[in-house]
Amino acid sequence: MPKAYVICILLFIFHAQNKPGLSISFELQLVDSVTTGLIAHFFKGVLTLYMKKILIEAKNKLFRSILHLMKKVNCRGEAIQLHLGFWGKHARKNTLYKTADSRTNANAVKLFLFETQIIWDAITKLIEKKYPNHYSRLIKMKQYWNCPYTWGLWHALAYNVNLQSMCHQDFQDDKYGIAVIIPVGDFTGGELTLNQFDLDFQNEFGDIFVCSSALYLHENQPITSGERDSIVLFNSCECSKMYNK
Repeated sequence: MPKAYVICILLFIFHAQNKPGLSISFELQLVDSVTTGLIAHFFKGVLTLYMKKILIEAKNKLFRSILHLMKKVNCRGEAIQLHLGFWGKHARKNTLYKTADSRTNANAVKLFLFETQIIWDAITKLIEKKYPNHYSRLIKMKQYWNCPYTWGLWHALAYNVNLQSMCHQDFQDDKYGIAVIIPVGDFTGGELTLNQFDLDFQNEFGDIFVCSSALYLHENQPITSGERDSIVLFNSCECSKMYNK
């Protein structure tokens, strides 16, 4: 989309250091969006120490349960990537189909979901508060598909292991929706970049990045030390197309 159609708004909100949740945020908005006009919103310190602990423990259990972890190659790059939940690619009527990783590791995925539910609930509450229009639409879409389980408001979760994400645009994501990126691990570097706006954002484990992943180019910069995994919550464009019919 041409830059002429974009308004950049920076919002800085400071909280006490010991207060969980948002400490510094920024927001970039479109002029003529169908929903809230969200391009991106960075939330600092959303995940508590307890949430981070259970996420690491649950992730380790999940990976120990999977016999064949293989690298995948897609628009983001090459890395070990798990896709959990439900795709919209082969949606028919009111049915979404499980990803291959969820089908072959069903029990391990269910345990991972159960042990991390507090995280997806917290992110859902944040979206409800900050973006009620998006929240309402995502709730209705969730009810429409009525899947056995979801990751909060999203049908699919990607877990990327130490991925150096290339500059890309997620054309298969819901173009009217939002995705959530969660950095995981102890690392330096790995800044999140919005390429059209030439903006880099430092991030650490506990932060979340909410963005319109289907509309804008994004990537992460090289990781200079440690390992940086990432979790992405998203809905596919096919989910949206059939829901909007």
